[in-house]
Amino acid sequence: MISAEFFISGPANSPKGSLYGHPTVVTSPPHELLGQFLTGELDSLRCPLLMALARILAEIASGQRRDYEGGGEGHLLTISGNLVTIDTIYTDPPEMVQVMLEDFCDIFARWRAFISEHEPS
Repeated sequence: MISAEFFISGPANSPKGSLYGHPTVVTSPPHELLGQFLTGELDSLRCPLLMALARILAEIASGQRRDYEGGGEGHLLTISGNLVTIDTIYTDPPEMVQVMLEDFCDIFARWRAFISEHEPS
């Protein structure tokens, strides 16, 4: 399991570049980019990528789908077999993190539960 801290950012705990009052996840090294991806790309239950990804992960788990490649505003997400790769699109130099599918599904579920609890109605 990837260690992660979930919180609503504020003046005392806001990582560089994040918004105050925003759902945030900070993941342990060497998986920092995973937390940045979740925070930046999948920050609301109304987010189209978050809704699609929940369905895609269910299809992969059931064997209906083997892989996925898509992106958000600043990241490319690739799922191939049991490996998930997140690449940055606009950073120089580019950054990348790879995690096992099982670990990604676990942190994705924890993140969805966190934002579900904290998203305004």
